[in-house]
Amino acid sequence: MLREFKLTAEQYRDSFWTASKRSDETYKSFGARVKTLFQYYLDSRKARNKDDVVDLLVADRIKQTLSDACLRQALSAECAEWFKPDKLVDVIDTYVNSRLRMPRDAGRSDVVRMRVTNIGND
Repeated sequence: MLREFKLTAEQYRDSFWTASKRSDETYKSFGARVKTLFQYYLDSRKARNKDDVVDLLVADRIKQTLSDACLRQALSAECAEWFKPDKLVDVIDTYVNSRLRMPRDAGRSDVVRMRVTNIGND
């Protein structure tokens, strides 16, 4: 039954960052709860050593700086496994660079087609 209610990696991370001490809780139990939340997050991301933890925190920080569209692109590229920072920034740079090269009215294919046709006739 617990597997049905298993949280996602993001939910574990968010629970860790937003945890606050409850009024009926000692600081010792609060510390243990926060540590457990962080361990669940690391386990869910399969961070097994110090380098993995550093890469995970850096990747998470980079993702926090992205626009919604860019973040969606990065997350869809990741699928089941999170990208270490070097792979993540490659995906982000590819996305950003491809968007920079798009004509402003790229959503209107008839206008783009007309421009390409006219360029060939000059």
